[in-house]
Amino acid sequence: MSICYYNGQFVKADEISISIDDRSYKYGDAVFDTLAFFNGKIFNYNFHAKRISAALKAVNIKADIPDVFAELITKNKLTDGFIRIHVSRGDYSKGYLALNKCKPNILIEAKPRTKQNHNSFKLKVSPYKKIPLECLPSNYKTGNSLNSSLALMDAHKSKTNEAIQLSIEAYVCECASANIFWIKNRVIYTPSLDLPVLDGSIRNWIVKNYKVKQGKYKLPVLLHADEVFITNVNLLIQPVTNIKHGKGYSYDNGKLAGELLEKLRECL
Repeated sequence: MSICYYNGQFVKADEISISIDDRSYKYGDAVFDTLAFFNGKIFNYNFHAKRISAALKAVNIKADIPDVFAELITKNKLTDGFIRIHVSRGDYSKGYLALNKCKPNILIEAKPRTKQNHNSFKLKVSPYKKIPLECLPSNYKTGNSLNSSLALMDAHKSKTNEAIQLSIEAYVCECASANIFWIKNRVIYTPSLDLPVLDGSIRNWIVKNYKVKQGKYKLPVLLHADEVFITNVNLLIQPVTNIKHGKGYSYDNGKLAGELLEKLRECL
């Protein structure tokens, strides 16, 4: 049984009790973040600390995240895996309105890494558009994640691995649970952060270490690329073999993406 940190205590996962009045349960009123660790060391830790702090500020939840990660990894006897931080606004509401006596509930979990082996990885252009930044801080991981969930379920129903989500203006944004990159004539492209795009930690590493053109791109630019790959802390850098859209599009075997993955692994 895994050990979690919940509101100041280390507790067995099956002993945690969360109130039915918790606002993350009722309204998705929460933020979360997922950090990868390798050999017990968290990848890009400072980046994640700033990102969850910014997410909390964006939704006006006042909470301090305790530095219990190393202890949690040790208690769960893990080497490689994930830390998941979930911060709810709290338990007290009057309908949608959060009352002043709300106190954040903080849950931190440590999970083992599962092996990923995708010889073929397919994407689908999702019918579910990204929620505009004017409507929700959709550039952070919030508890209100139904938009991404619906997109990913639709992709799996179509026997593809992931969903490409566009903005309301039809710009390429990201996948349901990953950032997206493409390569044309050995130039790397990715959507810019003025779109509803999460600044993922692997995305951040690539942009910091390589020359990447960031901007607002329509779907045809992506579809006619030489290579396409996606990134997140689970898949790291995953080459895409096909995009299911119209007549369908196929891509090279991810040579440059493979080179990036090899360099990334040297940093883990």
